[in-house]
Amino acid sequence: MKFIVPYLRRLAVICFLFAFNACTYDIIEQEKACIDVPVLNLISSTDTECGSESGEIVVEADGVEGSPLKFSINGENENVTGRFENLSAATYEIAVETIDGCSSTLSVEIQNLSGLNISVQTDAADCGSNSGVVTVSATGGQEPYRFKLGTGDFQPDNTFENLATGEYTLIAEDASGCSVSQNVEIATEVDFSAIQSIIQTNCVSSSCHGGNVNPDFRDAGNISGNSSRIKSRTSAKTMPPSSSGKSLSNQEIALIACWVDSGANQ
Repeated sequence: MKFIVPYLRRLAVICFLFAFNACTYDIIEQEKACIDVPVLNLISSTDTECGSESGEIVVEADGVEGSPLKFSINGENENVTGRFENLSAATYEIAVETIDGCSSTLSVEIQNLSGLNISVQTDAADCGSNSGVVTVSATGGQEPYRFKLGTGDFQPDNTFENLATGEYTLIAEDASGCSVSQNVEIATEVDFSAIQSIIQTNCVSSSCHGGNVNPDFRDAGNISGNSSRIKSRTSAKTMPPSSSGKSLSNQEIALIACWVDSGANQ
């Protein structure tokens, strides 16, 4: 009997750990929420003459007190003033970030004062397909115009088709050599309700992400708020855990990845 009791105790511990581990390795550490998010305001922007780099952007940030701020333009040239000079005609993304990593962005266009300028329209790509479209409208300058997208060659046609999701640099040039550039993003349109259904059907139960394990995926906000981690776990096929008896199809995994890559809308 004295040999059986320790054995039964060990067996009970093993059973407990098995049941407990059915979900614990699938716990997703929640991202730290930003309490004070800086808000970027455009103070001024100065356009440039074609062929020169005399444009300027000045921004400031509200919504935070006592936190050091750093500004950047297109992910580069960090400073603490929010002033960016010597800019050519293009569309720029200005970002501000606090010491805690809370950030926001603002898109600002510097135009050619007396030359070529463009506007761009994009059509999203279906998930997993190269069906995105970019259409450019050019004004000013000297015709004919020509256009270049990404690493492709210049072409007279103002439409680019069969594009995969991602970011591209668009360049337009007129007959005089005056040019302007703009960053263009092809997104994927994925309905959040489809993502919510996949997660809540396969990854929520009384023992996992149903209120007992963080995050609680019964709350739609927790799904979008943990999108990058959800993508990582589902792509690795560790979510849902194999012990749950459920699994995602390759199509569902790809749909989640498309949703995250296109901004994880809700």
